[in-house]
Amino acid sequence: MRRTLSLVSAAVAFAALALAGTAVAAPRRSYAVDYVETFTTTHPNTASGVFLKSEWLGDRPGEKPHTITDDIFRLDPGARYDFSAPAVCHATDEQLYLNGAAACPKASQVASGGFELDLGKSIWLFPRVIKTHVTVFNAGPGKLIDLAISFNTGIPIPSVGRPTVRGTGIVTENLALPGVPPPDKFVAVKSDLFHFFKITKGGKGFITTPRTCPPTGFWTNTLFSRYHGGKTNTVSSRSPCTNS
Repeated sequence: MRRTLSLVSAAVAFAALALAGTAVAAPRRSYAVDYVETFTTTHPNTASGVFLKSEWLGDRPGEKPHTITDDIFRLDPGARYDFSAPAVCHATDEQLYLNGAAACPKASQVASGGFELDLGKSIWLFPRVIKTHVTVFNAGPGKLIDLAISFNTGIPIPSVGRPTVRGTGIVTENLALPGVPPPDKFVAVKSDLFHFFKITKGGKGFITTPRTCPPTGFWTNTLFSRYHGGKTNTVSSRSPCTNS
């Protein structure tokens, strides 16, 4: 997922330059993340959906979080993706901007949800936190398409991202857009909320749980985040399972 809204960036860049001299207190740099990612079934070796919710927290209550440059949402190593289960969307970025979700076959949709971007400060007509609705499509082996449309900016603003899937991890990249500090001078990803659908075709699932449930009684999914400046962290989420 590339989380960006191009028409917002120019307005934010201008305002960020105007506020560049604003004094800010030294942050505590906690880099805290609230993260939940669970399969929608507890049964091993079974086609499943996935619920994903993440929120990057500021160093202080109400403060903008540190800005991530890239992140990886990784399912338990035993899970599998099979891109032959859903239909494939071959739309170009131009077609997606022009026609929206109609540019892709409905059967190629694999998830829906949204993300929030924190500008650090309200900028003219734009609220501090921009909210989006996102539709995710299968773009072929190891490829996804994110079509995001803002819904609290007066005029809906679209953006298109093309994340990749490597092994069991969805790799997300984020453009560095000027924002307002603290803690840094970039637009920050505030949160993600996605529901990946249970999709099957010919006995194959788009997402399939690991073949066995470990003695612990849960699978472990992880979120890796990399921040501007090079700091990284990894948090985990338990997804209950049973062999019965």
